[in-house]
Amino acid sequence: MPAYDFRQKQPLTMEHEAGKSEPVETGKDKPIGTTKGGYATPEEGPFECQRCVHYHKLNGTHGTCDHQDVVADAEAGEIKLSDSGMAVVAARGCSNYFRPEKGA
Repeated sequence: MPAYDFRQKQPLTMEHEAGKSEPVETGKDKPIGTTKGGYATPEEGPFECQRCVHYHKLNGTHGTCDHQDVVADAEAGEIKLSDSGMAVVAARGCSNYFRPEKGA
């Protein structure tokens, strides 16, 4: 079964680069978001970080994410790192690790 991109609601297709054994995602099937955690901004979605168990509200538009891979992306400079050591994310952003909050 091919990989499935839940944000695009379609299977991922891949092509092999010449001389490389690993598949390379190309064109419209290239994943969006940061390298490790797959964090994507609201402009790339519609998403709902604000409904995730990893999200902690800061204000009406932003919060922090405590998932280790999203934090790693922040530590690498791909997204902002909060003073408390968590990744600063948009309420309507998303990552590969979205899990609905209990009762949602």
